[in-house]
Amino acid sequence: MRKLDLMIHDIAEPIVEGSDDAEITLVGWGSTYGPIHEARLLLEAEGHKVNHLHFHEIWPFPTERAEPVLNRARRIVDIENNYTGQLARLIRTETGINIEHKILKYNGRVFMGDEIAERVRNEVMARV
Repeated sequence: MRKLDLMIHDIAEPIVEGSDDAEITLVGWGSTYGPIHEARLLLEAEGHKVNHLHFHEIWPFPTERAEPVLNRARRIVDIENNYTGQLARLIRTETGINIEHKILKYNGRVFMGDEIAERVRNEVMARV
């Protein structure tokens, strides 16, 4: 168990891009980086305040680095290429933060930036 305490200092920092006072925080991991980045830029071009918290390594979970960003978030959107929202579940387990909005894709195809932006508009912003 001691090696986990040491490993937490060696994993890649989560990346945070975009507005510090974002209305919406997009969260992803691994290969979703490019499409989420593109979606953030599309939404910002429309005047929305959006940021992006992205993990390249998720275990041991970097709670101390992720929690401040997630606690500031007004609305969090989990974007994952799987059926169960594994990252959202891990975040809830490690931080207690429940991510209400999820955009999941599990048909074997990758996300596209415009697809994510449209789903954020229709499924998240429309609920305000």
